[in-house]
Amino acid sequence: MQTKRAAALFAALAALAAAALLHNTHSTRAQAQTEAGRAIVLPCITVEPADTKRSFLASGNVTASQDVLLSAQIMGRVDKVLVHMGDTVQPGQTLVLLNSSSLSAAASQASAALASSAAGYTSAQMAANITAAEVKVKLAEAQAQLAQSRAALQQAQARYSLALAGPRPQQRAQAVQNTKQAEADLNLASRNLKRMAVLFAQGAIAAQQYDQYRAQYADAQARLNSAQQAQSMADQGTRPEEIEAAHAALLQAHAAVKQAEAGLQQARINLQQAAVSRQQAQSALAGVQQQKAALLSAQINSQYARITAPFSGVVVKRLADPGLVAQPGAPLLELQSGPMRLDVSVPEQYIGQIHAGASIPVNLDALPGKTLQARIQEIAPQGGEYSHSFLVKALLPAGSGAQAGMYGSLTVALGSEKRMLIPWSAVHSEQGMEYVYVITQHNHARMRLITLGSRIGSSVEVPSGLQPGEKIAAAAAAGLKDGVTVEPQGGN
Repeated sequence: MQTKRAAALFAALAALAAAALLHNTHSTRAQAQTEAGRAIVLPCITVEPADTKRSFLASGNVTASQDVLLSAQIMGRVDKVLVHMGDTVQPGQTLVLLNSSSLSAAASQASAALASSAAGYTSAQMAANITAAEVKVKLAEAQAQLAQSRAALQQAQARYSLALAGPRPQQRAQAVQNTKQAEADLNLASRNLKRMAVLFAQGAIAAQQYDQYRAQYADAQARLNSAQQAQSMADQGTRPEEIEAAHAALLQAHAAVKQAEAGLQQARINLQQAAVSRQQAQSALAGVQQQKAALLSAQINSQYARITAPFSGVVVKRLADPGLVAQPGAPLLELQSGPMRLDVSVPEQYIGQIHAGASIPVNLDALPGKTLQARIQEIAPQGGEYSHSFLVKALLPAGSGAQAGMYGSLTVALGSEKRMLIPWSAVHSEQGMEYVYVITQHNHARMRLITLGSRIGSSVEVPSGLQPGEKIAAAAAAGLKDGVTVEPQGGN
């Protein structure tokens, strides 16, 4: 850091020394001229701050509003390129054809595989539906059979237990009572029948009424016989053959229950197999869907063999010829469309002066002397992380003659300010320093070093070195040197 400061100090001292040497040289010559008594007639101006417009030039390249690189989405050999540079194309127009023989074969193969999968699914679905219906019926029948077998087993167990236990005392007493009641009913029926027989013989009652009493007597006789048998069985107890028969019926009922349980178990197994059949049908359906996707992919790939124009425009580059093996993503054609625009980068300190939709002057290097009125189309909402500049897109007027790739600039107006301007002709340069001649009150020309700023037309800005109201030589003149006497013309 100290080395840089020393170097800067040395350069400043050298400049001052050179200025002093130049001043002494010119002063010596001017003194000799003054002694000769000759004054130089010199056009002069008075320096005053002037209102000037400030602007910033942002440069960039002309591009088309729509500019795309068309590329293949699949790998394939280029069969035909149907356009050339400069051709105008319409939306959907075929531009490039790739070899599609293998793609067509793949599509046919996928179609056949889909048909096979669909047939397999139909068969599996029908089998699953039929199996499920049958299994549900068989399962319901097996459940009902098991319920009936268990009920029959309970009855058989009850009969066998009763046979083993034999009649109870209450049953014997009831049997005796039933027999007595049956005997009393028979006696009553016998007496009634005898009376009715006398009346019937006398013709006092009809035959039908007499037959009713005869039926009542026969029924009473039958009830007595049944009651006597029941009483006899109660008195004698259960016979061995009856016990054996009840036991055999019980064993048979047990076997029926086991058989019904086995049937129910088999029905449940069949139900699980039906679920497997449904899963197989679902798997077959998934296979159909997979084959549909494969067919769709093959059909799309077949369409990719035909590259078409996405919009109307002009072919500006042809990057492929027949025979080339196109790679996915590799550009084959460049297509442009729409009005031209100028894309420039504007520093962050000036971006607030630009607004979307505003008219702005543009100059193109390829069109010298012609200023175009462009319209601000877009302003990037975010600036560059390192450049701190914003992308601005200016739409050029139709018929401007602008073409993509041209270089140009737009003028950003920054308002106005007072600046010290002098004619460029008043500036002198010698040994890398700029200076002017200031006219003193005694009409002597004095050399003064100045700092130059921006050049505006035929004038130049002087940020330092001059004060408002000072008079300077407006142009060079023969014999004009430091210290000479002049006769000012103008500048009052």
